[in-house]
This record gives sequence, structure tokens and C-alpha cells, in this order.
Amino acid sequence: MPRAYRWFEYIPDAPAELVAAIPAANFFLSVSMVLLGLAALAVLLWLWESPRGVTLAFSAMALLWALRLGYQILRPQGTMIPGVSALLLVLFGLTTACFLVPAILVHHSV
Repeated sequence: MPRAYRWFEYIPDAPAELVAAIPAANFFLSVSMVLLGLAALAVLLWLWESPRGVTLAFSAMALLWALRLGYQILRPQGTMIPGVSALLLVLFGLTTACFLVPAILVHHSV
């Protein structure tokens, strides 16, 4: 992403450590998101027999994505390319719903 959008043109005299830190931060954030998703799946499988545990896990993920949705509304990202900001808004909303609806359904089935 930094090279695709020429981020480094905005900081031409940046120290080498800062130039190396940007891709490193992107990499570790991406890895963290993957690990968080895998952990959520593991928790769901571990708690599958407990409806309250499943509701809690789905609710936690719904809250995480709802916060991301709210952040996209307050400070839109992807505005440099037409349509990306709206697409992100829709995708974050759908992801939130994908966790929130099962949380509600499992909660009401107890």
C-alpha cells in the first residue's frame, strides 16, 4: 500500500527507520487481524456447547466491527479512489450484521 499510493513522497526526508516502520506496521496489523479472526473461530468452537459463550463471542466480534463501522462513518478511509469509501462502509456494515444477527438468534434460542 505505501508504494501503491506513493506515501513516501509526502515524507521525502524521512529517516530510514520511519520508512521501514510503515511496511512493518502494516504487516503486523494484518497478521494481528488474521490471528484475531482465528482466535474468534477457536473460541466459538470451544464454546459451541454453551449458548451464552457463543452469544458472548459473536457479540464481542459484532462490537469490534461496529466500532470499525463507526470509525468509517466519522473518518472515512478510501476517499482517494472514488467509491472505495462507500464500499468499505457497506462491507463493514455487512460484517457487523454477520456477527450481530447470529448473536441475537442464539441469545433468543436459549
